[in-house]
Amino acid sequence: MKTENLKLGNYVRLSDDYTFVITQVPAGTVCKVEAIKRNYLYLECKVGDGVCYSEVPVSMVEPIPLTEELLLKSGFTKEYNGFCNDIELSYGRYLYNDGVNDAKLFVSINSAEYPLSNIPIEYLHQLQNIYFDLTGKELE
Repeated sequence: MKTENLKLGNYVRLSDDYTFVITQVPAGTVCKVEAIKRNYLYLECKVGDGVCYSEVPVSMVEPIPLTEELLLKSGFTKEYNGFCNDIELSYGRYLYNDGVNDAKLFVSINSAEYPLSNIPIEYLHQLQNIYFDLTGKELE
């Protein structure tokens, strides 16, 4: 994962077990990016009943793949041709599937007729970033 693809507030997950001072954090734990350095991220991770903050090497984090469950938890609703949210772009505001690969979603306007980009949104941090760019609000 590259730090230039991340911004503060993005969510990532640990790819390996990690020790924060005396707390063991298992691989797969979801963490929030609090600071970005060249080779390290300062992360907030919820572990058990507590919260840990630590500097973690970028090599130990991975992106979180988008799933239908995650999109629904993020406030999207499922439509016949993709997922809809309250992003106001013209009259359409969709994450849609291009019909070629069911795992890839693209941002579009006008009910999926005009893609904003040919770059698929495959990970949560990408969705968070595009959502912020389009609305000025964080996607939690």
